Amino acid sequence: MAGTTLTVGEAARILDMDPSAVRRAILQGRLPATKFGRDWALRPEDVAAYQRRPHRGGRPRRTIATKRDTGDLPPTGGEPERARR
Repeated sequence: MAGTTLTVGEAARILDMDPSAVRRAILQGRLPATKFGRDWALRPEDVAAYQRRPHRGGRPRRTIATKRDTGDLPPTGGEPERARR
C-alpha cells in the first residue's frame, strides 16, 4: 500500500465513526493527516494505529446522590407532603 492515502470518509468507515468525529480527531491532533486543498489525506497505518489505541468513549457518566440515597432522609410511603405557603 505504498503511496496510498485514505479520505476522511474512508477512514470513518474503517474506524466506524462519523466523518465529523474523524475531522475533529484530526484537528485536535489525535489522528495525523495532511491537508490537500479542502481535503484531508490519511495514511492507512495512521488510521490502523488510531484504531488500536484505547479510547475513553465520550463523556463520563455522572451520578447524583440524593438525600434518600445518602441516608439523610427517611424513606416515605404514600404521597409527599405539600409545601405550605
